[in-house]
Amino acid sequence: MLLWSGVVGRWMLHAGTAEENMSTVWAQLREHLRARHVTTCFRNLHIGMFTKASRPNANFPKLKGRAAEIKSLGGPLLAVWSSYMDNTSVVHRQLHLMLRCCVHMDTMIQTHKDLNKYPEPIFSEFMKTCENYLVVYTALAGHYNSIGVKVFNVVKNTISYGTWLGCRST
Repeated sequence: MLLWSGVVGRWMLHAGTAEENMSTVWAQLREHLRARHVTTCFRNLHIGMFTKASRPNANFPKLKGRAAEIKSLGGPLLAVWSSYMDNTSVVHRQLHLMLRCCVHMDTMIQTHKDLNKYPEPIFSEFMKTCENYLVVYTALAGHYNSIGVKVFNVVKNTISYGTWLGCRST
C-alpha cells in the first residue's frame, strides 16, 4: 500500500492538476484490471484515497482501501508506469525496477501462500528481490525528500518488510 501510494503520488507531480493526472492514471489502471479479469478492485480512485486534496504534499501518501483491492494494483500499475516512463530518466528507471521487484515479491507470496516458512531456494530469491526493492525504495525516497516532496516513507516501509521477512525465514 505504501509503494502504490508513492508511485501514484509521484504521478500527481506531472504537468497539469493532480486531479487530471489521477483521472488519467485511473482510466488506464481500469483497462489493465479488466484485461487481467480482476474482480476485487477499486470502483474508483481519487486523491482523497491517498492524501488531502487541498494539501497533497503535506504528508506521505497512503492508499486507503481493502487489502484485496490494493493487492490487485501491482501488475496493472507496473504496466501503466511502463507506458509512461522516460527510459532516459534514472528516477523513472528506478521506479520501474522497484515496481518489478514488488510485483515479483507479490507473485512469490501468492505462489507459496500455503507455506509457513520458505525453503532455501525460494527464501534466497525472495530476500534478494526484497533487498533490491528496499535499496531502490530508499534511493528514491532520498531523491524526493531532498527536493521537499513526500512520496516514499522509508521508515514505515522498511519496518513493514522487515517484520514480514522475520516471520518467513528458514
